Amino acid sequence: EKEHIYPMLKGGNVQKWSISYDTYLLCPHTKDTKMMPVPHETLLHEAPKTLEYLSLFREMLDGRNGFAGWEKDIQRKEFHAILRIGEYTFSKYKVVWKYIANEFICAVAGTVNDGYLGEKLILPNEKVMYVSTDSEAEAYYLCGILSSRAVADCVKSYMNPMSISAHVLGKLNIPDFDPENPLHMKVSEICKSGHGKADISSYIAEIDDLIPKIYGI
Repeated sequence: EKEHIYPMLKGGNVQKWSISYDTYLLCPHTKDTKMMPVPHETLLHEAPKTLEYLSLFREMLDGRNGFAGWEKDIQRKEFHAILRIGEYTFSKYKVVWKYIANEFICAVAGTVNDGYLGEKLILPNEKVMYVSTDSEAEAYYLCGILSSRAVADCVKSYMNPMSISAHVLGKLNIPDFDPENPLHMKVSEICKSGHGKADISSYIAEIDDLIPKIYGI
């Protein structure tokens, strides 16, 4: 039963404009169920082996800590619920970076072609921060802007010594992505072209040249 199995992205697998994975995640939620897991009755009919596997760990799952007051009601009703799952978890694209890090580097994550699962969305674990979107162009635009020297240096100035939470993005005043803006699309195209390359310095340099125009400075 492959439906609820996903490749999992860990912080250690995030590199600059590159991701990899070596782990899988059982996530019995969907974009439609959001914070609620797929109901027990649905799993029983549609993924009985998944439910059987989860039931082996019922006592351990029931004893988990970390659920807020309103989340405990979900856990009591559906023992297999996972924390902090939402529609954003299943967005088509994510701009990701390590939460625990002394350097700010980011990449775009989407689907991967897995040997066991086929084409499948990769899901980050709790040590990966991300901004979600269903627009590929927007994802590469944001990743490109965040990778520019000026913006990346700004992120470093706001980050805690060893962690980078999502709140730092609110301080950057990044212009909202506009697919009709040729500068925005150029950044997106450069970033997409450079993803996965061994040396991306020339791509970063191209984006650096566009940053003053995008910010109007």
